[in-house]
Amino acid sequence: MEATNLESMVWKIFLARSFPKIMKLFQIKFVSNHIVNFFKDLLGSTVDMRDEMGINRQDMLQLMMHARGKDSKYKLDRLNMTAQIFTFFIGGLETTSTQLCIISHLLAIHPDVQKRLQDEIDEIIVKYKGMPTYEAIDGMDYLDAVYNESMRLHVQVTFIDRLCIKTFELPPALPGGKPFVMQPGMNVWIPVTGIHTDPRYFDDPETFNPERYYKKKLFINDVTNLGFGIGPRSCIGSRFAIMETKVLFFFLLSIFNLIANEKTAKPFVYGKHSISVVAEGGYWLEIEKRN
Repeated sequence: MEATNLESMVWKIFLARSFPKIMKLFQIKFVSNHIVNFFKDLLGSTVDMRDEMGINRQDMLQLMMHARGKDSKYKLDRLNMTAQIFTFFIGGLETTSTQLCIISHLLAIHPDVQKRLQDEIDEIIVKYKGMPTYEAIDGMDYLDAVYNESMRLHVQVTFIDRLCIKTFELPPALPGGKPFVMQPGMNVWIPVTGIHTDPRYFDDPETFNPERYYKKKLFINDVTNLGFGIGPRSCIGSRFAIMETKVLFFFLLSIFNLIANEKTAKPFVYGKHSISVVAEGGYWLEIEKRN
């Protein structure tokens, strides 16, 4: 779908953050007008229907509708609501589905990890008589470790950016070099993949090893784990994305095995013609029913 095509979106984000005047000069838009109009019409009709029929649902749109009448310096009009809904849409589809594929690939080429994860799943199924609760799945230590390690090794957002708001001196990048002073208004690009695979922070960083995260909870502002960003502008949908992935693999691996075949890339190879994380040649594996 064009609306979730991150390949065309990423370079525009880079251009907007680094060269905003060029964006304005050439009138480059993040998305085409027909996509904007589609989401505006979709939100408008949904809001009108809920207002007219008194419908109240437990979702993000309803929260924004409630915020319309609040006293605030920032008013949520329909255009702003549309922008927020679109952000949730693109952030919750392409990235999550790609991470699901990556985890499937990693489990297929590491059958020992897959077997240990299935053992943990089987224990939960027996303990809760086939009806696991949210808390049960959320509390699975090895499933948590597998997810965190996949996000470290093959993170979806390979870089994040922040805007400097006060003067700050960075130490020299190399011995004998000069420090660099950041000034307010400067844009900072943070290499997430470089940090995640730096041997100063992780032993044998190129190896998929969930054990490094086993029974170790990540801190919100851990600067060595930036899969969902950091600080107040970190990913708003991180908890949903994590639970969505955990639930899927819980039920998938309780019934099936993921098996590598002759087309499965070993190790994982990134596509050479994409700025975002994709597999060269796609994702290939086989699925068989467990005994």
